[in-house]
Amino acid sequence: MMPDSFSVQGIENLGSIFEQWKKQWKNTGLPVAGNTPKDHVLNGDSLFIGYILNHHIVYAEKVVKRQREWTERIPMKVRHYLSEKHCRNGLVQQSWPTPLGTMQDYGQLAAISMENNRAIHTFDPSTVKELNIKGTAEVFAKAKQEFAELSANILRVLEQY
Repeated sequence: MMPDSFSVQGIENLGSIFEQWKKQWKNTGLPVAGNTPKDHVLNGDSLFIGYILNHHIVYAEKVVKRQREWTERIPMKVRHYLSEKHCRNGLVQQSWPTPLGTMQDYGQLAAISMENNRAIHTFDPSTVKELNIKGTAEVFAKAKQEFAELSANILRVLEQY
């Protein structure tokens, strides 16, 4: 989720789309599976585990004010349109109050990532000259930390459910 009006509106749209997909899969999953044994066809019951806050600008260790206003709207929308409709058990309460992870705006790292066909957190600092620039090096370190935290959080949730 990006902290903007499009993402906040998108939460509602995504919740509706998930409902449609589930209904469509229940009606068509087995018929289109052909000769696949029934016990090998997924039941189409997806599970929403949470959201990621991404591409936000951080200043003085906080999301900037304009974006912070949008980040404050996200949890209740996620709760109503995704968590309450597409979660089970303790995940309903766990999936909406805070994001699974945060990924700030990493500036030029995204472009460098695309140019090198590598994920940001997998850069070899010796091969990316921009990582020698103080601000970029700090953002790179934060990116690696945020990717690691996100991965750990997703694995923790999947282990429980």
